[in-house]
Amino acid sequence: EKSGQFCVFKLGVDNEPMGEAIHCHATQEEAAAQARALYASEAKAAVKFANAEETEILGLLAPNGGSFNGKDITGEFFSAKTNFALDWFPADARPLLFHHGLEPKTGISVVGRMKSLSQYDMGLWMRAQLDAHNEYYEAIKELIKQRKLGLSSGSMRHLVEVNPKSGEIMRWPLIEGSLTPTPANPMAEVDFATAKSHFKAIGV
Repeated sequence: EKSGQFCVFKLGVDNEPMGEAIHCHATQEEAAAQARALYASEAKAAVKFANAEETEILGLLAPNGGSFNGKDITGEFFSAKTNFALDWFPADARPLLFHHGLEPKTGISVVGRMKSLSQYDMGLWMRAQLDAHNEYYEAIKELIKQRKLGLSSGSMRHLVEVNPKSGEIMRWPLIEGSLTPTPANPMAEVDFATAKSHFKAIGV
């Protein structure tokens, strides 16, 4: 917020605004919409298919910060301090679901498995293998091609610790990852993995 308006800025490596505002809006909702559009545009330009099989995906599972004054739509946010308890399970033991198992048609069908998890300044990256034999594989693959899916991480509420004043998520034991059309954080993007070229494209 700046002089009664809501302004969109590029963020620096310290997650603070840098340079001049891209544009200022009368409402927070308008600013958030522009931020999401800009992020989606940049993310789409940076990703591409990894191979002809289209079974391996790479995405930002738990982005630091968020599109709504640095938070997600629930008023919470991951940060570099978030403990995901990655040592609790082998990375490939965590399932990949569709919409946290809440979609009636797909249920809790495991549509893939996480292969690796890596923490960077922008958040927690996940590499996962889709199950090409799953009955929903073709539909999921088409949704990914159409840029209609994001990523969302799932934990168990009694294990989660959130700073009640700031909304910063201090502990989030990662139980599952989900492909979802409605992620809590719109910055969570997913596409087919590009290995080293993907990381180079996004500046990691």
